[in-house]
Amino acid sequence: MDIHHTWKSVDEMLSYLPQRWQDYARGDGRMRAALAPPSSHVFTLLDAVGSRLDSMPEVGPPGSDHEMLRDQLFDRYTSDYRGVMTFNIGAEAGHNNPYLSAALCTAANDWNIERWLPRDSRYYGCLLLPSNNIEAAVAEIHRVGNHPRMVGVLFPINPMGRPFGDPLFHPIYEAALEYDLSLDLHVNSADSVSVRSGVGTPGSYVEHSIRLSDPAMHYLSSFIVNGVFEKFPDLKVLVKEYGTTWLPHMIWKLDQSYDVLRMESPWVKKRPWEYIHSNIKFSTQPLEVSKDAESKWVDLMTTIDGIEDVLCFSSDYPHYQFDHPLEIARMLPDTWVEKIMYKNSCDLFGWPVPEAGTTPVTEKV
Repeated sequence: MDIHHTWKSVDEMLSYLPQRWQDYARGDGRMRAALAPPSSHVFTLLDAVGSRLDSMPEVGPPGSDHEMLRDQLFDRYTSDYRGVMTFNIGAEAGHNNPYLSAALCTAANDWNIERWLPRDSRYYGCLLLPSNNIEAAVAEIHRVGNHPRMVGVLFPINPMGRPFGDPLFHPIYEAALEYDLSLDLHVNSADSVSVRSGVGTPGSYVEHSIRLSDPAMHYLSSFIVNGVFEKFPDLKVLVKEYGTTWLPHMIWKLDQSYDVLRMESPWVKKRPWEYIHSNIKFSTQPLEVSKDAESKWVDLMTTIDGIEDVLCFSSDYPHYQFDHPLEIARMLPDTWVEKIMYKNSCDLFGWPVPEAGTTPVTEKV
């Protein structure tokens, strides 16, 4: 899952905008530079940098060529491989103009439904939502949330300065549940500027990548403190690309603070790990391991009983951090492989479990 597809050109997506926004976008070109929020991510400085070298098609950026994506990721495996298409992260959702943000999300969703999902029965989608326009986000869920290939709602950026457990966002979760859609939180290069501002904006990729997990930890605690899973016990949350090694620390700290949590929040009825185990899943990508430390990652994760129930394989195609299914499966304990490689995702999205021998861990040769 977590496959980053995109349009061949900005014009391809802009054609789905209402005419007034098309005129605005194509007026003098200045609006195009403002489509994405400010970012310190060095890979945004050059087109296509940050992607696999073999994923660059003759026309368009990586992830825009359906045949190449299908051949490199889907048809390479003798499997019932299904993938969740999550745009090229989706910075359009966080434009500072909340009305333009809503229009861009609607255009992106229509583009996805018309130009990508019909091409292959293995393609599933997430609704890109304007997380800075709650009313528009709810309306977008009601507009196309019943599409048979939609499995989630995507929050790729948080421009509101409020953690996602905040009651401000609860109308979105209520609407998502009406259509049995998961809530997908995805890291972004401009994610949670307010979290970083206290110590300064990172000036290099290493500084940026080390801080990726900070917003996720805040989101996680806010879901629990605000009683999101007591109010919406069937809500499923998928946390994508924020890493994994911070999880044991976060779970230990939350459980250690259980008594204080219950004093501060009357909605906390269970231990934090119980809520996480029942309602939240995390993408494996990126695994913060080097080749000589794979067993240490497993040792760390096994300090939490049942951690294998909340991890889901993700490829992050076509980015350079792409995780090969065989490599991830190889480093997992044998008893974890089926759960992490496909069973946990099937449980999350309500998909049938593939038959033995047709999983994403077998590659054509």
